[in-house]
Amino acid sequence: MGCLAVSKGRFLVVDDSMLMRTHIRGIVNRHFDAEVIELQNGSELFSYLENSDINGIALILLDINLPDINGMEIAKKLQFSDKYRPVPIIIISGSISQDTVLLSLKVGVKDVIVKPINEDDFINRIMKFIDVSKAPKKICREEKKAIHDFFDVIRIEMKKADRGKYPLTILLMGFVRGNTLDSPFTGLDCRENLELGSRFCACLKDSLRETDSIIGLSSLDYLAILPFTGEDGINTVKNKLRQASSDAEIKHLSLIVSSVTYSQQDESADVLINSLERKYKSLLVVKTLNLLSEQ
Repeated sequence: MGCLAVSKGRFLVVDDSMLMRTHIRGIVNRHFDAEVIELQNGSELFSYLENSDINGIALILLDINLPDINGMEIAKKLQFSDKYRPVPIIIISGSISQDTVLLSLKVGVKDVIVKPINEDDFINRIMKFIDVSKAPKKICREEKKAIHDFFDVIRIEMKKADRGKYPLTILLMGFVRGNTLDSPFTGLDCRENLELGSRFCACLKDSLRETDSIIGLSSLDYLAILPFTGEDGINTVKNKLRQASSDAEIKHLSLIVSSVTYSQQDESADVLINSLERKYKSLLVVKTLNLLSEQ
């Protein structure tokens, strides 16, 4: 399937899971010539909608379990509004009961998709509700064949670890400001933070082995896949990451690192990634509480 030009050019992905947002962005980018806007919660969504051209939004992909406002309540508010009702909404969640599905459809949600997402099914279902031009885009970065979804990369590495009977460790890394709870991408130092992130990535590649791989989720968030690294080697790797942060002279941004190790226990990639992100979120909560106590 080629990349199709979407006449309304923006997909809004509302999910507090950075990895799930990245996963959906990858799928959308492989199939559509459209911009993906990533939002973490209901407040960010409403703020974005209030300050944006509604006609430019093709679809809202909405997680039901958000930290501030339940996705169902968000859907109700949008569907009961004359301004926002024309924008199609699809609910996405890890577990949805039949009652939830019926209620979603009753309030005007177009469809309900259960995680983990199957790419072909996902595309077929959202195609029903977006306005797509008939002509495919002429150039689509060679169908983005060089860009792999990190879920697929992890699945491939897990199969290799199974065949080779060696451990595999996956790290999720991200930065938060050390002196404020604001996003690293707001304020006057936004450009500096982006430059620091780029510098950190270069130092990071120098500090890891040739067999290791790094996937950039954003300018300051990374996924590292480390074959032949078990639980006994994680502390060594984390020390290298801290050194890379020091070498990049990142002072006002604090590095958070979570890790999971796969040891041929028949875990699925989805289970492994969910475990990784739960650990990351827990570390982020602790860091946030520490920052609050210091202010």
